[in-house]
Amino acid sequence: MNSKSLSDYYYNHSFMDGLRKKLPKLLPNTYCIAAIDIEHFRLFNKLYGRSSGDEVIRYICACLKQSTMENDGIDAYLGGDNFVALLPDSDELLCSIREKIIEKLGKWNNTSVFFPLFGVYTIEDTSIQPELMYDRAMLARSHAEEDYKWHICRYTLEMESCLEEEVYLLAEIEKGLENEEFTFFVQPQCNIMTGQIVGAEALVRWQKEDGEFLLPGEFIPVLEKNKMIDRLDRYIWEKVCQ
Repeated sequence: MNSKSLSDYYYNHSFMDGLRKKLPKLLPNTYCIAAIDIEHFRLFNKLYGRSSGDEVIRYICACLKQSTMENDGIDAYLGGDNFVALLPDSDELLCSIREKIIEKLGKWNNTSVFFPLFGVYTIEDTSIQPELMYDRAMLARSHAEEDYKWHICRYTLEMESCLEEEVYLLAEIEKGLENEEFTFFVQPQCNIMTGQIVGAEALVRWQKEDGEFLLPGEFIPVLEKNKMIDRLDRYIWEKVCQ
């Protein structure tokens, strides 16, 4: 097993082809697509070395292969620390795979930082394109960190609508930055002993073109989630310095 190159496990195209062939034979709500990766895997490689990371990848490949062979499923390694599998839609099976991966990661005594994340899409309609099924599993996986106990998240339609709202808001923020709709208010910082003003804090606000006034809690979390907060920080910094 350890003598194999990781390229021997990389077969994402065959997964989609295999899924297309299997879908007509599946009953609705009996199987699921599971998208899996490891939290902070880049850091794992940095701390423990690439060879240790490859050992984990090979183990997960073998674990998924065993599960899919026993349950008439399909699995694929997609590169990096990304995996996908067609499996029976069973919480017990998913948790079993999760526990095996955690047990393997326990070799490095750091499962509080490094652990598997599962995004699960239940196949209700077998006529849906396999690529869309995988996209939905990946969308669920992006929410798996919110499940602090199991890190297994199932796709819901609400996730789709939230994503659409988020994308719309990001586009509005982009437009707002270009139109200079963002402003700031200065809040004094005082020395509680002397009462003297010793500094100030710039508090950002967003007044949209239509006059709507938005507080930071309505847009800052979206910027932070999408790693765009630096752009707003630079914008406000430049405004403060003018």
